[in-house]
Amino acid sequence: MAYEELDPVSPGFSVPLSPAGVRSTGNNAISQELQLRVVRRDLLEEESGLGHSEGSLFDLQGPFGDLVGQREDLERKISSLHIELAAHKKLPPELLTKIFLFCSPPTVALPPRDEPPLTVAQTCRPWRDLVFNVPELWASISVSFTEQQNNVADLTDLSVQWLSRAGRTYPLSVTAECTGTYATTVCENPGLVAAFISMVISHAPRLRDFDFAFPMAALLPLFELPRGAFPRLERMSLRPLLRPEDLYLPDTGHCAWHWPSTTHPFYAAPLVCEITFQPRRLLRPSEPEEDIDEAVATPTLDRHLFFALTFSLPWSQLSVLCYPCTALTADAWCAVLAECTKLASFEVAIKPSGQSLSSREDLIVLHSLTLLSVTSPRGGGEELIQRLVTPSLTMLDLAGGPVSAACLIDLRSGFALQFVGFDSPYPADDMERLLHHFSDITSLRFLFTTEHFPLSFWQRLSRAEFLPQLEILAVRRTATDVPVLVDMIVARWKAAIEGSVPNLGVGFCDVRPADVPAINDEVRRLDKYAGDGRALVGYNSF
Repeated sequence: MAYEELDPVSPGFSVPLSPAGVRSTGNNAISQELQLRVVRRDLLEEESGLGHSEGSLFDLQGPFGDLVGQREDLERKISSLHIELAAHKKLPPELLTKIFLFCSPPTVALPPRDEPPLTVAQTCRPWRDLVFNVPELWASISVSFTEQQNNVADLTDLSVQWLSRAGRTYPLSVTAECTGTYATTVCENPGLVAAFISMVISHAPRLRDFDFAFPMAALLPLFELPRGAFPRLERMSLRPLLRPEDLYLPDTGHCAWHWPSTTHPFYAAPLVCEITFQPRRLLRPSEPEEDIDEAVATPTLDRHLFFALTFSLPWSQLSVLCYPCTALTADAWCAVLAECTKLASFEVAIKPSGQSLSSREDLIVLHSLTLLSVTSPRGGGEELIQRLVTPSLTMLDLAGGPVSAACLIDLRSGFALQFVGFDSPYPADDMERLLHHFSDITSLRFLFTTEHFPLSFWQRLSRAEFLPQLEILAVRRTATDVPVLVDMIVARWKAAIEGSVPNLGVGFCDVRPADVPAINDEVRRLDKYAGDGRALVGYNSF
C-alpha cells in the first residue's frame, strides 16, 4: 500500500522545519504591502490592455487568432492578479496559522483522508510553505491496525513521514491499537507490530503522551529502556490485550499481563503526571463487540484481578492513577497515596488483607482528589475508603463488591458528590439512606438489578424527595418491573416541564434480549413527551 499524497516536500517546495513556527516582523509586513501595491498596478495595466484588445477585435473584419490568444493570456493574468489581491492574501501568517489549527483535528488518524493539513498544503505554494512550518499540525497521530489495515511496515513509514514534519524538537503524541480479529492475530505473534514499537522508541525523547493497546509482549521493550528515556513524557496509557487463556490465574496468582516490576524509564520520567494501566479483554468470535466492556474490571471478570507485587512510580508527581485491575492491599495503596499529594483521579483494585480496619491515625488526606473508583470483589474496599479524607470528591464509583452504607456515610469530608455508580446490590433501606445523605447527586448508575427496590422507593424518587438535582439515571431493568420505572420517569418529566426539577435522562443497561419487545411497548408511554425534547437516553442489551 502506497501513500503518495504524503511524500516529503517535493523539490522546489522544500521548507526548513522550525519548532518555533512562523515568525512575522515589521519588515515583512512592509514588504508585503509593497508587493500588494505592485500587484494592484499590474492589474490596472493588464485590465487596460484587455480593454484595448477587445476594441481591436471589434474593429477586425478577418481572422484574428493572434489577438484571441493575447486576450486569453490577459484574462489568465488578470485572474491570477485578482487571486493575489484576495482578502485571504492579506492575512498575516500568525492569523492563518490559528485558522489552520482551528480547522484541523487535534489528532490525525493515519492513513489520512482529506485531512485539513493536506488540503491546505495543496491550495497554493504560500499556504503549503506555511503549513509545513506549523509543527502542531503534524505532532499528534492515531493508528489502528485491523484485518483490512495490517501492513505494519507501510503504516510505520507513514507515521515517520508525518511526524517528521513536526520538526526535531516539538513534543509528540502517539495513539495506536490493534482491533477486531487482527488483535488476536497479534497476540499470537507480537512481533508483527515490533517495527511500529521500534519507531515509537526512536521518538521516546520527544514523546509527550502515548496510548497503546497491544499485547504485553509487544509493549515490553518500552519497559527495557534506561532511566531518562522519557524526559518529556506527561501522560501514558497501556491497554494490554488479553486472550481468554490469559484470564485464568496460574497457581502463583500472577498473570502474564501484569505491570512489569522493572519500571526504570517511567519512574525516572520527570514530567509524567497521568498513568493508566487497563488491560482489555479480547472478544470471542461469538461475542458482539458492542456487548463487551473494554475494561477488564467488570463483574464477570473480577476474579481475574492481578494481585501485584510492589512496584515503583513517581508517585509525588501523579494527578491521575488508573490501575483498575492491579490489586494491592489497602495498606499498600495507602502507602502509595501518602506520597500522592497531587492526585485528582484514583481508580484502583483492592486485595483483602485479612487485617482489622485502620484507626484514625492512619488517615490519608487527598485535597485534590475528585474521582475515586474502587474495585473490591473479595473485600477490602472499606479498608481503603475508611482511611481517606477527600474534601473535593465529586465522583465515586464502587465495583466488584458492596461497601456498607455506614462506611460511605462516615466519609470524613464535606464534599458534595455529583456522580455515584454501584455495580453490587444494596438493600433498599441502605440505598435510601445513601441517597438522602448524598442529596446533591446529579448522575446515578445502578449496574445491578433493582427488582428488590419497593414501589415506594421509585415513588419517592419521582417526587424528588431525594436527589432533587438528578439529571442522569442508568439502571438495569426487566420487562416485569419497567412499568414502575416508566411511572417514575413520567412524574419527573412532568415536574421538569413545570420547572421544579431538572429534566431527567434515563438509560437502560444490560437489557435481556427477551425483554426488549415488552420494554419497547411500555416505554411508548413516553413518546408524547418528545415534543418537549424529552426522551430516553437509550438502552443496550446483553
